[in-house]
Amino acid sequence: MKTNTFLTFFLLLPLIGFAQNQKPALPAGKPTSPVGRPTLPVSKGVSPIANTPRISSGPIAKNTYAVVVGISDYQDKDIPDLRFADKDAEAFANWLHAPEGLALPDSSIRLLVNRQATTAQMIVNLDWLIETSKPGDRAFIYFSGHGDVERVTKFNLGYLLSYDSPPAVYGAGAFSLQYLQAILSTLSENNVQVFMITDACRAGKLAGNGINGTQVTAKQLSQQFANEIKILSCQPDEFSLEGEQWGGGRGCFSYHLEDALYGFADADHNQAVDLLELRRYLEDRVHTEAAPESQLPMVSGPMKTEISAVRETQVAVRRATKGDRLVAFKAIENKGMEARQLAKMDTSLQQLYAQFSMAIDSGHLMSPAGRSADDYFKILLSKPEMAPLNSTMKRKLAAALIEEGQTVINKVMQTDLAEVEKCWVNYGDYDHLPAYFHRAAEMLGERHYAYKNLKATALYFQFLTSGKGVQDKSSGLLHEALSFDSSLAIIYLVLGNEYGDNEEGRAFYQKAAELAPNWVTIHNWVGYTYLNSEPGKGIFHHKRALSIDPNNVEALIMIGWNYVAIGQPDSARMFQKVAIEKLDQKFQLYPNSITATDCISVSQALRELKEFEKAKEYLLLGEKISKGRHGGVYGNLVLVYTDLLEFENAVKACNTMFDVNRSKSRNWSGNPGHIYFNYLYDNASAIQHYERTKTVETNQVQAWFSLDKKKCLAAAKKAMLDSVASDFCLLAFYAGESADALGMKDSANHFFKLVMERAEITLIRNDVSMPDYLFAAIASERLGLKKEFRDLIKKAKDKLKDDAWLYFNLARIFANSRLPAAATESLEKAFLLGWQPNLLVDIHGTLCDLLLNPVRETEAYKKLVRKHFPKYYDIATRIPGNK
Repeated sequence: MKTNTFLTFFLLLPLIGFAQNQKPALPAGKPTSPVGRPTLPVSKGVSPIANTPRISSGPIAKNTYAVVVGISDYQDKDIPDLRFADKDAEAFANWLHAPEGLALPDSSIRLLVNRQATTAQMIVNLDWLIETSKPGDRAFIYFSGHGDVERVTKFNLGYLLSYDSPPAVYGAGAFSLQYLQAILSTLSENNVQVFMITDACRAGKLAGNGINGTQVTAKQLSQQFANEIKILSCQPDEFSLEGEQWGGGRGCFSYHLEDALYGFADADHNQAVDLLELRRYLEDRVHTEAAPESQLPMVSGPMKTEISAVRETQVAVRRATKGDRLVAFKAIENKGMEARQLAKMDTSLQQLYAQFSMAIDSGHLMSPAGRSADDYFKILLSKPEMAPLNSTMKRKLAAALIEEGQTVINKVMQTDLAEVEKCWVNYGDYDHLPAYFHRAAEMLGERHYAYKNLKATALYFQFLTSGKGVQDKSSGLLHEALSFDSSLAIIYLVLGNEYGDNEEGRAFYQKAAELAPNWVTIHNWVGYTYLNSEPGKGIFHHKRALSIDPNNVEALIMIGWNYVAIGQPDSARMFQKVAIEKLDQKFQLYPNSITATDCISVSQALRELKEFEKAKEYLLLGEKISKGRHGGVYGNLVLVYTDLLEFENAVKACNTMFDVNRSKSRNWSGNPGHIYFNYLYDNASAIQHYERTKTVETNQVQAWFSLDKKKCLAAAKKAMLDSVASDFCLLAFYAGESADALGMKDSANHFFKLVMERAEITLIRNDVSMPDYLFAAIASERLGLKKEFRDLIKKAKDKLKDDAWLYFNLARIFANSRLPAAATESLEKAFLLGWQPNLLVDIHGTLCDLLLNPVRETEAYKKLVRKHFPKYYDIATRIPGNK
């Protein structure tokens, strides 16, 4: 059973904010530490260097020393810059420093990034490593940057390119692998345990490209020089990938190496990571996430060698902060490798590849026919000469197919109102996305780690673009999506919308909240499910949303609604006013960013404050902004027009909203039957609309009582079967009233007794306008239980004392108990205590409440209405359904 609040909230509330935390990059002009290296950035799970406590790294070695080099920005323009090599080096140095890493002091690490990593500085600092390391110590050498070979000589000597390396004649200034071999051998012979970690196989147009310089260098690095332990980013014939999907901008290898060293690789949970565990973790994560490209890290050395100790508490914190799921599939940059492979091919293939790339860049992914990126891809795939680029093409096209839809989901999850409106309200131009995701999944294949996620996302967009809407119980596509990937929070949210504000719906919402704990919207939805049953819990969840985003207007408005429900109107007004203030600030500061949803938010708060004309102005602005495509605008206009007594406009808004939402169901807001019956006194039109309604609601049951007692009885009995507790007493009461009017005395008494039984469980409801004691008291009068009648009223008075709603409800009770004088007396006291009616569209809890019909045409009642609420006099003194 839905109240009008549900649809209003659904049409207002954006679906989806959380964003991944990214580690901050070092700013330009980095401050340096006393040893001449940059101060390391503080990131999640890593303490600042200056405050790092010194703890032992275990019995593995006496002391540990390290030289860490990372170069993204090369001095000579002919050596292509990398994007994240310096960040990778800084991340490794962070692990060396961190208390949950090796906790090394400043004096044990030399970090050289970019312009600091000259050939001279690399030599000087590696000499320091030899001089400082003593037998029994450990030494780490970490290099991230370019590797290449000298193209001038016939010996193909390998080099690590330092910041100031010349672009061609490396012998004049690059760091020779021969010298590195000498350093490693010297350390090993001195009984120092050596760890050499290199990520020097990044793509780029280098001097040695013509003779596969990067691969030759990698092969030389992979050779066992002495007894050192080697950890290399990839095989000699592969390239090392980097991209923004890894930690906001990292190398794939470095990103997972960091996690592994912090303890993610500790497969046997013995609080240590050995080389075997490290190798398996890197092979699994890097190889999986690089696919369809090939990148398989190499780890050589005694496999039982422990490389890091693990502190489980810190690892748990890191997992909770960072998560441990596979990184989302995205494009990578490897243009250097592409250029080198294409240079070997004939002109026709180069041109075809250029057309393929241009089609991707222009967004022509699967159309027009014959000239789409997918068409060019299929042709290129059939050419044997293109085999070296097959995986690159596949990744480029798959990533392009995924990007638009993933961006949509990300924005929705970040509560981007413009995207939310486009996606959930206007059913955006996303008809092509299901095919895009299905094609990407097909290209990558069932064995690819992203396959199940892509299939699930394809089905999500397929449901979204089906035109059925979230209120249609056609959720098979969503359940099928979960069979592929049960970790998508957005699917659970949509399923929650399918089932609404009941236990089933709440379970889906709560699952979404577990999967996306920083998603503001889902906490609002969980809170909404408590509005009619436990408003206190609703307030808790909406305040949780505010703790994530203090400016979230939806949470403020919902807190206001919940305070109304628990009878604290002053608190409600405070939150509603704060919501208006925040939106007014947005209107003033960012007028071009205003959305229809913003206009709805303002109108809802204004409506609760009874400022209906101003609310109407904002909604008409929302209609203009959304070009008449936002159903929520019209749903809220129904409410505002009704309270402005513009009933014909309210009916038009109902019908327009129905057309915009393309919904097949006809609940109150898509059904103007209530307005025809209660305010326009057009029973024929009311019946026509009720007959087309699939759902049965409390207002409709009440209306049928006046229009057709048999249909009222049938509708009430049907609705009781799936009713929430908040509606049961009303439905059972009207079933009894209908049965009594039809001469079915025994059935009537049965239903009245059900009301009494249920009321004993929840005597006073949180919904102050339809409390159980209201229907229980009238039912006891119908059953002739005078003592029970008096006891119920006394209990209500004792509990609620001078509550304004108590006296309004007593007026309804007395009006239906043949006590008209007591009814008008209670109404007068309610008015004096500050009673304010619900929105007119609610019917119950207003001066048009059907339970006031027995006194509606009395002079005493008319006098009271004229005195206190003259605006409503005409409609409040006429019995709905009567001509």
